[in-house]
Amino acid sequence: MPLATTALDRHGLRLADDAVLGPGGSYPVVVSGDLVVKFFGFAGEWHATWRNEHVAHERLALDPRILAPQLLGAGQLFPGAEHPLPYLILTRISGVSWCDVSLTFDQRAQIAAELGEQLALVHALPHEGMPGIDAWRSGTVGDGARSRAFPPELVGAIDPWLETVPVAPPVFVHSDLFVRHPFVDDGHLTGIIDWGDAMAADPHVELGKIHLDVFEGDTRLLRIFLESYGWSVERDFGRRALAMALRRHAQILGQHGGGDVFYRVPELIAGQEVATLDDLAWILFG
Repeated sequence: MPLATTALDRHGLRLADDAVLGPGGSYPVVVSGDLVVKFFGFAGEWHATWRNEHVAHERLALDPRILAPQLLGAGQLFPGAEHPLPYLILTRISGVSWCDVSLTFDQRAQIAAELGEQLALVHALPHEGMPGIDAWRSGTVGDGARSRAFPPELVGAIDPWLETVPVAPPVFVHSDLFVRHPFVDDGHLTGIIDWGDAMAADPHVELGKIHLDVFEGDTRLLRIFLESYGWSVERDFGRRALAMALRRHAQILGQHGGGDVFYRVPELIAGQEVATLDDLAWILFG
């Protein structure tokens, strides 16, 4: 709280009396009235994440239709130190995370459609200068899938299989849309938070977390999302979605040291024959 006070003071702002710590994540957040102070440091690729989120918010501001926090200030509390504790000051998004409220199917469908509309706008933003999908990754994509929820019998086939899957031209992507990051209120999307993992990548990279985490593998919601987006679903759609989910999974391990895109997969494939990665792509993404 004292550090948040210092950061806000530097920008002519004041810490609210009822300020609280945010609910968690890679880096600490202080919520102060209509403001959010987000600190970076000490864990993972913190410097790159701070830079990414700073640049991402500058790009997001180019289109006022995008429901994202606004950047009000940025800086470092201890310039020159090994960990200078950089920060961003952002506006607070109203509502609560998708995972913190009970939603009917109709409400989920409405929000899925609104997410599709928003991602279409996001993907139209300039992507030049953003990191690519292989930034921060250590080891091969197949290495990243070992010892996780991914079917172990398919791990050895991942790297050669990826060579057979087409990759779309890069666009500006959020890349980390899991259940905490879409905010909702009264059955509608109010905004998308946490743009620190924004990058330039094949847009299919969004689908692993959106579908397997937010939509819990419900292909009805995925279809609504895609139709609202105006996504051109090609014959190899499932293979592209799985391939980019695997690439993103490997990247997360290098960037943040943890996180599993595929934690729901065992329950989604239970009782079904999955002999190949193509089988898995069809079962998960239809």
